Amino acid sequence: MVPIDTALARYRDEWMAVPGVVGTGLGLCGNARCITVFVVERSEEIGRRIPSSVEGHPVKIVVSGEVRPLPR
Repeated sequence: MVPIDTALARYRDEWMAVPGVVGTGLGLCGNARCITVFVVERSEEIGRRIPSSVEGHPVKIVVSGEVRPLPR
């Protein structure tokens, strides 16, 4: 199994191209590390294109809403 950071790096660009995906990162699923994909809202397309695991690592979808930069 590849390291979780490597797995995330391999899929990040593909997932960020999915409409509604606003970010990716590493998080916790229970006590284990997992890949987190942040989305504006759940959709059928996100469900089809974001798997529940990659290369042996769990993937969690988190509905975060729209992400905007803070004003300076």
